[in-house]
Amino acid sequence: MFVKRLETLLRERNLTIAELSLIVKIPSSTMYSWQNGVQPTAEKLSKLADFFEVSTDYLLGRENEVGIIELKNGLTKIENDLITMFRKLDHDGQNKLFHIVQAYVSV
Repeated sequence: MFVKRLETLLRERNLTIAELSLIVKIPSSTMYSWQNGVQPTAEKLSKLADFFEVSTDYLLGRENEVGIIELKNGLTKIENDLITMFRKLDHDGQNKLFHIVQAYVSV
């Protein structure tokens, strides 16, 4: 059930395992091992739940409702999404976006 839930969440966010690996800082080799039946540790499961804003029970198939959980970092979903997108940019792209936002906020 865990692998199916993970695949669904990846598809919904148009992410690959490699991209998720970079975002949540879990080696992609570890994630691929889950597809072969290796169970994630509680720490890694928690990282995934926080990123996808679901409970660990949802990831494990113990509950059917996705539900939104309160993020530990206190950020809203849109703030987390912006950070995620920002992290996907290369250094030059991050600098350009920073200056655009800075100019917009300064107005």
